[in-house]
Amino acid sequence: MKTIMKNLIFILLCIGFLSSCSTSNHLLNKEVPNLLMDDKEWNEPVTVIQPGDKLTISIWGHEELSIGSVNSSFSSNEGTGRWVMVDPNGALNLPKVGRLTIAGYSISEANYFLEQAYGKILKDPIINVRVLNHYITVLGEVKEPGRYKLENDHMRLTDVIGEAGGMTDHALSKSVRVFRQNNGKEMGRNIDLQNFTSLNQQNVVLRRDDLVYIPPKKSKAFNGKIGKVAAVAGVLSSAAVLITVLKK
Repeated sequence: MKTIMKNLIFILLCIGFLSSCSTSNHLLNKEVPNLLMDDKEWNEPVTVIQPGDKLTISIWGHEELSIGSVNSSFSSNEGTGRWVMVDPNGALNLPKVGRLTIAGYSISEANYFLEQAYGKILKDPIINVRVLNHYITVLGEVKEPGRYKLENDHMRLTDVIGEAGGMTDHALSKSVRVFRQNNGKEMGRNIDLQNFTSLNQQNVVLRRDDLVYIPPKKSKAFNGKIGKVAAVAGVLSSAAVLITVLKK
């Protein structure tokens, strides 16, 4: 009987300990300083090509010159498609036009730059550059959290939330957070997506390696606690029955 009681007390202590550990989950939900860059910096497209980036270059009507053309079976796929890497000096070695420095350009600037270069040998070339290894991370209350490819210069916050399947019913949409590295410093912005009057201003343009976090409503944490209380109550009820049986 004493052994059983000791085991029962040990189990209850473990349950209490695990319940207290769950409070660490709320650390992610603590308010963070709203470290604002000015609105121009948050809404200016700055998807800058860097050394080590993997690019596809599609030249309309010229598959023989394209690298990973969007119009062929060798499309923009980092795993199996064709692509060219920007070398450590920021340059590419391209068919017919040779070695060109492309690092430092945005995607739209790179399109224009290559159209000028190929315009010397082609008539009015149409070029589409894509970067295959620029990603944004989406965490928290979305249906499909994960890493999403930054497809273009103008991918906005609502675009990537849509890519992640949209927000869950528990999402605290008035306190969405975007974290960003800016000149070596960690910056962040709290965004209210419930405020439709300023949605255009709040719907910021995302950059490479941005982290989007959508916290849960307090009701989700409350519901979780209710579930844990019910589970503990169930264990206590079972323990009470066991003690009653053993006393007989």
